[in-house]
Amino acid sequence: MGGKAYTQPIGDFGRNTLMLILRRKVKPDSVVYSDTFASSNTLALEGYHHVTINHERSLVTLGGRHTSGIENYWNPANCHLQNFSGVPKESFYLFLKECEWQFNAGS
Repeated sequence: MGGKAYTQPIGDFGRNTLMLILRRKVKPDSVVYSDTFASSNTLALEGYHHVTINHERSLVTLGGRHTSGIENYWNPANCHLQNFSGVPKESFYLFLKECEWQFNAGS
């Protein structure tokens, strides 16, 4: 398999890293749901509609939105992907689909 492999997690969770990823992956004017992590505090100033969920007060917003679903999926997926010595960029989608299948199958 050729191509560059993903071998490192995101280096930090600071505002600059977050904004770099969001600008590449999320269209301006999109609604972004997050917890109250400080790095996401300026999303509204960056052109996003930002809805925060304070887990100390509630697990969901008044409209029923929450971040628990993606956290529930991503934690075991991340653990599974760490078993590999890097995942080729071209195949990452397939590895992630395997994680999705395992998640939905309950294994």
